[in-house]
Amino acid sequence: MKEEPWGWNLSPDGSHLALILSLHERKVTFMSVEDKSTHEVELDPWPPRSLDWAADSKSVFVASQSANGAPVILGVEPSGNHRVLLEGDSATQYWWVVPSPDGRYGALEAVTGENNVWMIENF
Repeated sequence: MKEEPWGWNLSPDGSHLALILSLHERKVTFMSVEDKSTHEVELDPWPPRSLDWAADSKSVFVASQSANGAPVILGVEPSGNHRVLLEGDSATQYWWVVPSPDGRYGALEAVTGENNVWMIENF
């Protein structure tokens, strides 16, 4: 049985898909929408969790984690270049980065180990 893709995202210009085909492999697959050709970018040692295209369609933001459990956001280009853009502490998880249309800002979903409890009296 063929495994379904774990995650995918269409580039803002509509020309490419970026796919995480398996959580067990450390790579991102890029596919041309026009001719369906694909190529893979190895991310070793980074296991991809999710991905979102940058506003200019030139790279993707990949949520991952380091060997010591720290969350990271990678910037990954279809050419194969990739680098750590953001690293957090091990009590946090990063899931998505959604860029603003102009590419100047991004909304980051970060799950932290912090909790708040509120007590309401006489309501």
